[in-house]
Amino acid sequence: MNPKAILILAVCIVVACTHVADPTTPGSVRIVRDQYGTPHIYADNVYQLFYGYGYAVAQDRLFQMEMARRSTQGLVAEVLGSDYVDFDEQARRLFLPASIHAQLDALSPEDRDVFSGYAAGMNAWIDEVQGKPGQLLPREFSDFEFSPAQWTGYDVAMVSRKQERLEALAQGINEDGNGRAHVCPADIRDEDTVEALF
Repeated sequence: MNPKAILILAVCIVVACTHVADPTTPGSVRIVRDQYGTPHIYADNVYQLFYGYGYAVAQDRLFQMEMARRSTQGLVAEVLGSDYVDFDEQARRLFLPASIHAQLDALSPEDRDVFSGYAAGMNAWIDEVQGKPGQLLPREFSDFEFSPAQWTGYDVAMVSRKQERLEALAQGINEDGNGRAHVCPADIRDEDTVEALF
């Protein structure tokens, strides 16, 4: 293949993989999606970077993020029904709003920009979805007959805290010693065979 054809092909690929965030994006944020759809965010500061990140995540996982937020605030039963009331009650005991608010208030302005930028990016995409629900609203919202709500930095912090707890749990399960857990066929019962497998 000649060099000119390679250059033209490269330019076409870059153009095809580029998605620039909504023009109302604050400052200079650019979201580029590669050939696999993975977003790459380019920004001038922390707020803009997390704005782009929140925007891209909302594009890809709006329903999942809405349910993650609801799972931290004890609001899942509002969508999935009364079978989730116990789940919601447990979530309300685990995640204390005053503690999360205090932690957010103690952050430096740049660290708070992570949370507020992410929320603003989520909200920018939600605004676009609400403008064209027939085209952009994920089907799950229609199936469960509700709409995505606007996000705050607090919401982002709550979901982030839940993720930290899940990762800590996974870390404890995967460590050697008393926390070690393995999955193996049910017919293997003796400890020596299990140890040999792992």
